[in-house]
Amino acid sequence: MILTQVTAAETEINPLVPHVPEIILGFIVIALLFVGVAKFIVPNFEKAYADRTAAIEGGIENANAKQAEADAKLAQLEAQLADARHEAARIREQAREEGAAIKAEMRLEAQAEAERIITAGKAQIEAERQAAATSLKTEVG
Repeated sequence: MILTQVTAAETEINPLVPHVPEIILGFIVIALLFVGVAKFIVPNFEKAYADRTAAIEGGIENANAKQAEADAKLAQLEAQLADARHEAARIREQAREEGAAIKAEMRLEAQAEAERIITAGKAQIEAERQAAATSLKTEVG
């Protein structure tokens, strides 16, 4: 019995001592897993990364082109706006000058009409005075 106890103790698995077949099998499985990941998964990640990078760079270039186009349009519109403002100022000034000319012309016409009315009034007064003087001379004389 003692002999059988010793052999049973020797064949019992010791948790502190690693088993060589498990270590070799673990290395083989890890190596196969590493090769599988390196061969099938990593290229797909690299392709997705390259596609995403290309899309982002293309988007940035497109955005820069659109920004440049928008800046050019803005400059063009600002130039048109400045031209329109100058044209509006010119038209306002021309209208102001025409208004002043019309005002001066109307003033001259009014003065001429006033002078004509005054002259006609004076002539009428003179005629009435002469008529009154003639009438008085005939009555007095």
